[in-house]
Amino acid sequence: MNITEKDAEEKFKEGQKAITKSFFKFKFSADYLEGSEKFREAGKLYRKLKNYPKSIESFNQAIICNKKLNDYYQSGNCYLEISEIYFFELNNIENGIQNLQNASIQYKIGGKNQQSIKLYTDLSDKFLNEKKFDISEKILTICLKECEDSADNNLVRIAGEKVFTKFLDVLCGAKKFSQAIGMTDNYIKSQLKFEKKDMYKINQMYVKLAILRILNGEDYLVEDIISKMYELNYSDTKEDVGDLRKLMNSIKNLNKKDFTFCVGSCYTLFENNMLRGLQELYKKKEEEAANQINNEGDNNNEKSNVNKTNENEVKKNEENNTNSKKEDNNNDNNNENNDNNNKDNKDNKNPDDDFL
Repeated sequence: MNITEKDAEEKFKEGQKAITKSFFKFKFSADYLEGSEKFREAGKLYRKLKNYPKSIESFNQAIICNKKLNDYYQSGNCYLEISEIYFFELNNIENGIQNLQNASIQYKIGGKNQQSIKLYTDLSDKFLNEKKFDISEKILTICLKECEDSADNNLVRIAGEKVFTKFLDVLCGAKKFSQAIGMTDNYIKSQLKFEKKDMYKINQMYVKLAILRILNGEDYLVEDIISKMYELNYSDTKEDVGDLRKLMNSIKNLNKKDFTFCVGSCYTLFENNMLRGLQELYKKKEEEAANQINNEGDNNNEKSNVNKTNENEVKKNEENNTNSKKEDNNNDNNNENNDNNNKDNKDNKNPDDDFL
């Protein structure tokens, strides 16, 4: 069914009619519930029609109605609709983030703290899938700060762990390994402060920190991380360290079998972009090794050609020397023959010639 501006306008007018009091029509109270519903319907229709200013106006009217009803959840949903219009339709990141924060506030006022975090992560995922890492990073920075401010809430802290994981994935996708290292290090320190420490998670964070060091070209710092892992006295540390060293050796020695085992078996639950970074690093090392072999081959060929040239020059010089000697011998023989001929002529000279 095709929708028109007239359809959207009718819904908007129905919303206005619902909240308008009229003494003459004996309507002494506003129906904010119906008004909210009609304005939201109008907002969605206007968005489909790409009339974004009117769509935003409709959702704002719905928010006014919802606040009158103390319906913070629906207010949050309307703010979220507006933020998506700014983000995806108008490419206005600043207003998009502002309305996203407004949505989060409404959810939290309504007691839905986890929902306030989920709206950030869901929206961040959309930009992550489009590889718009900078926008995703901005959204998660705000979200992580809100999680830290409410860290005393156990449910928020658990949700915050998911935010950290998504944030780490974004930074790895953007190749911001130094920033990812700093954030992971701070996260480990915060986890170590809790009275009831989750050794498994902390140990895994150390492994991720080591991988980030490898991706950042700082392999020499991995042993220090391993030392800190052993300080945890965690039962699985030895096995994790073994896998970590196997990973490092597989990259160094270009052992495809061990590398595939580590990425495919040991770290399957790690961030996608972190694993992708490892695969790119391994491929880069392979290409460097192949180029080195080619360069060595070219150098050997060049040396071989130089040697052949030198050999040809020596051979040519030897031939020239041989020819020169032959010419000298011929000259000596000619001179000797001339001397002999002169002698013979002298011996055969007629005595009358002297008299004459």
